[in-house]
Amino acid sequence: MNYIDLFLYDLKLLDDQQHKKYTGVSNKVIIKNLETLQKNRKDVILRFTIINGITYTKENLRNIQNFVSSLKGINEIDILPFHNVSEKYNRLGKEYRLNDTKPPSKDDILIIKELFEQGGLNVKIGG
Repeated sequence: MNYIDLFLYDLKLLDDQQHKKYTGVSNKVIIKNLETLQKNRKDVILRFTIINGITYTKENLRNIQNFVSSLKGINEIDILPFHNVSEKYNRLGKEYRLNDTKPPSKDDILIIKELFEQGGLNVKIGG
């Protein structure tokens, strides 16, 4: 941590059960590590992937906004629209479970951008 100038930090789901359901692991260490970075005043850019019906729910957006606004010194979030990466999974011989997932609309992206900006964050689309 002492040798890094900037951390790019992915944050998907704050609800631990949902995180386990979609990623297979708990988010407790992820959240604890982010809090540690914040307490040590490290520069962090959060990255949030918009996945319809998974990360893009009213509850998750509210949870993310509340959590991030409680952290001091984190003022930027990159919102990353979902895109299908099934080709990469296929090349690795792995099953891709999000084949039917559609990317968010431009309107959805702007709604999320505005929500995070209302929470005092500098928001970039892409990253």
